[in-house]
Amino acid sequence: MTKINLSGRWTLNPVLNHLTPEEARSLPADIPIPVPGDIASALLAANLIPDPFAGRAELECLWIGRTDWRLSTVFTIPSDNSSDNSSDNSSDNSSDNSSD
Repeated sequence: MTKINLSGRWTLNPVLNHLTPEEARSLPADIPIPVPGDIASALLAANLIPDPFAGRAELECLWIGRTDWRLSTVFTIPSDNSSDNSSDNSSDNSSDNSSD
């Protein structure tokens, strides 16, 4: 069995649909996120939300839990596995309503 290294640059994007909160619609594309990690910490590190642990700022961040999120990275499939896999070398792991 071949192992594929999934470490590296991961990005975070809101899944845009009719239920997406307005706050999520205004976010920039491809927010860096460490994996393992969580959405609120990535948004805080990117200075996109106030510190939810300071005062009543958590109330301003409730939209995060009402937003669907997509974490993405790109990786290479070794050539010895090329017949077993499609040519799409991207990973798309959607997380529904998860801020942690």
